[in-house]
Amino acid sequence: MSRQKFLGATVLVGIVALFFVVPPLAAVYTDWLWFLEVGHEQVFVRTLTTRFLLGGAVFLVAFA
Repeated sequence: MSRQKFLGATVLVGIVALFFVVPPLAAVYTDWLWFLEVGHEQVFVRTLTTRFLLGGAVFLVAFA
């Protein structure tokens, strides 16, 4: 594969990744700012931790 095609494919993959990664990160960031503003950042951290742990547990069960 030529260098130009490789660069084009890399740029395309980067754009697609940004399309799928940036919106969820923006949503998490705006939620963080809101919880910070109302003084309940511990609730946000606990919710985020629970989501990660539950997602990890479901992944392990599905993988097994």
